[in-house]
Amino acid sequence: MQALPALHSSVIATAAHLRIGAFLYSSAAELIRFFAGAGRQMRTRMHRVGHCIERNFAAFADVPYMIPPLGEDEQSNGGRSVHSQFYESRRTSISPDRVKSPPASSLTLWLNEPPMRPNALGRSVEESFMNKRILMVGATGTVGRYLVQQIAGRHEIVSVGRTRGDYQADITDSGSIKALFDRVGTVDAIVSVTGDLHFGPLAQMTTDQFRIGLNSKLMGQVGLALIGQHFLTDGGSITLTGGTVSDEPIKFGANAATVNAALEGFVRGAAVELPRGIRINVVSPSVLQESMSSFGAFFPGIEAVPGSRVALGYVRSIEGVQTGRVYRMT
Repeated sequence: MQALPALHSSVIATAAHLRIGAFLYSSAAELIRFFAGAGRQMRTRMHRVGHCIERNFAAFADVPYMIPPLGEDEQSNGGRSVHSQFYESRRTSISPDRVKSPPASSLTLWLNEPPMRPNALGRSVEESFMNKRILMVGATGTVGRYLVQQIAGRHEIVSVGRTRGDYQADITDSGSIKALFDRVGTVDAIVSVTGDLHFGPLAQMTTDQFRIGLNSKLMGQVGLALIGQHFLTDGGSITLTGGTVSDEPIKFGANAATVNAALEGFVRGAAVELPRGIRINVVSPSVLQESMSSFGAFFPGIEAVPGSRVALGYVRSIEGVQTGRVYRMT
C-alpha cells in the first residue's frame, strides 16, 4: 500500500514533464513557423527591392528592358505581400522598339513596376525632358531671349509680353492672367521672367511707389502661379524670378529686397502644397552684365553675371526634378 502513493507521485511527475515537453515542443514549432514565415517575407521584400532598383535604373538608362514571368512563390496567395494586386496591375511590358537607343545585348533589366517618373513609361530619357509646352511670360526680355535660344529647339515656347509675343497680358491684373490661360489652354511649364520694381531712397519713398514692386513683380508672379496651377499638366512646373538683393541688400533697394524675399517664401510654402506632382522654383540672379549701364550704380562691388548663364537656372527648373528651390545665379 505504501507503493501506491509513490506510484501516484511518479505518474503526476511524469504527466507534468509531458505537459512541459508538449509546451516546449509547441513553442519550438511555433518559433520555426514564425522564422520560416519571416524568411519568406524577407525574400519577397528583397525581391521587390531588387525590382525597384532595376526599374529606377531602367527609367533613367536609355536601354530596353523586359518583364520576367511570375515565379511560383509570386502567384496569388502564394507568399506574395498584401500589395500583390497592386504589383500585378502594374506589370506592363515595354517594347524595345519604343526605346530610341539600340538594344544592349549584354544588359537585361527586369521590371516589376512602372518607372519612377510619371511620364517616362515607354519613353527614352531624352524624350522625357523634351517636347514640353512652355508658357513664358517675359520671353522678349534679356534673360527671356537667352532662355528661348537655349530651349526652343526641344520645347514649344508660347511667348507672352505686355505688347509683344504670341499673347499679351498684364500680370498686375488677375482678370488678364485668367483670360490668358483660357486662351492658351493646358501647358507643361510656366516661366515668369518679368516684374517691375521701384528703386529709390527710403526716406522719400511713397506707398504708391512701394506698391509698384508688390503689385507687379510679387503679386503678378504669385497670380501666375495661383491661376496657372490649374492649367498645368501632371508633373508640370512653375519657375518665377527673384533677385540677389533678397540676400545682399543695396542702397535704394528696399522695395526689391522685400519683393524678392517674399517670392522665395512663397515658393517654399507653395512647394509643399502643390498637387499632382507640380513643382515650383525661383531663380535669383545677380545684376546682369547686359544691364550694367542702367543698374550698375545700384550694385557697387557686386559681380555681374551674363544673361546666358542666368538662363541655365530656368533650364534647371524646367527640365529638372527639384521643387521649392532658390537657384542663386551669381
